[in-house]
Amino acid sequence: MNMPRHAGIWLLMAAALSGCAPVTAREALPPAPVESPYRIDEQGMAVYGGEFRFLPFPSDWELLSHGNAGDTGIVYYRKDPGSSLARTIVVYSEEPYGSSRDLEKRSAEFMDRYLWDAIMTKKVLERGQVRALGGTGLRLVVEAGDAVEGKKVRAAIVFAHRGERVVAFYATQWRTMDEPFDPGAFLVFDRFVESFGTLKKSFYEEL
Repeated sequence: MNMPRHAGIWLLMAAALSGCAPVTAREALPPAPVESPYRIDEQGMAVYGGEFRFLPFPSDWELLSHGNAGDTGIVYYRKDPGSSLARTIVVYSEEPYGSSRDLEKRSAEFMDRYLWDAIMTKKVLERGQVRALGGTGLRLVVEAGDAVEGKKVRAAIVFAHRGERVVAFYATQWRTMDEPFDPGAFLVFDRFVESFGTLKKSFYEEL
């Protein structure tokens, strides 16, 4: 796994979002939401950190990332109705697990580590091409479950290129085994991916 330039956003994503913390109903609460690091432009789009532009999230989603120049991701969180486990987390990551610049190979590398400590058997339900960041992306829909712990997860993951590098968007939704998944949250995720664009070159493209 590549290491980010700044540890803060990575610690937040790794501890709360990428499959480490949200695995049981006994976990600690996520970090408090931060002051919004974006503005809304004349077209009603969120301009985040002066670098990214996308459709704003609905008001029941909390922003957990800061938009600093060194941040390598955007993190949104929603506590869903139901059990204490019920939640959805959406992430844009500049440094997803793996190192390959090929989308198929990178998706395999990512899946080797995604939810790695949840002790779940992951199953890819869907795989196909989508438009992302002005090019062709790869979209996966994944489900996993643990009947012993009584938990399950559904995720939508999109890999795309920003310059020569691979970036990823992913929405992870946690539920107890008897709770239904909420497809509406994945529609929010899809709108996020479809509307997402960059306003300047990345740190790596400027090297």
